[in-house]
Amino acid sequence: RLTALLARTESAAAALLPRTERRVDAAAASAGPGVGGWAVSQDACPDGAPLPLLRHHPSNGTLALNEAALHALARLPAPLCVVSAVGPARDGKSTWLNLFYHHLRERWPATTASSAGNFGVDHNVLGAGTEGLWMRHLSAPGGARLPGTECASVVLIDTAGLDSTAHRADARAAQDSLALALLASSTVVLNVMRELNEAALERLREGVAHVRGALAPDAFGAGGGGP
Repeated sequence: RLTALLARTESAAAALLPRTERRVDAAAASAGPGVGGWAVSQDACPDGAPLPLLRHHPSNGTLALNEAALHALARLPAPLCVVSAVGPARDGKSTWLNLFYHHLRERWPATTASSAGNFGVDHNVLGAGTEGLWMRHLSAPGGARLPGTECASVVLIDTAGLDSTAHRADARAAQDSLALALLASSTVVLNVMRELNEAALERLREGVAHVRGALAPDAFGAGGGGP
């Protein structure tokens, strides 16, 4: 199932993200995980620490997949459960994912995932917030499952706000980024502060429509399974 997920994600990226590169970005993280810069490599981070998965380069409009994050995913035991959080900027997606990560660690005594580091949280109300896609993962030795589930590994994906500065600057790149998160996820959480609003739902509908419009009707085989 993990191999299928990676293959599906690679195929989806090829179809959805013609401007996407695979690279290891050597720039050090300048503003903390999830906000601004990149981590150097998987080897430089404790198991479970946030890693950049996808980055937008506004200077040339390209998107870059981080090779270190792909290698980290490939090493995880299957079955793999992926949870992404989407929603408006500064409504608490990163904070919710951090709380959920630590909740999973408490529920999963066998996991070796580190408690060090969190998804970056931008406390500036005028700041850009999360940029691109960031991920962190949990697993346990010997493929021990998360209690009450069939998940041998859990991956959490933090996304840019649906109304973020980056979204307004390059709507196509923002839609491509959201589409990849939707396709790679087992579960998508729509995080909205206070009450559900039509604007957030509309941005999510646009993302789903972008996926459907970009992929071939049989992209997921005869059984379907697409968004």
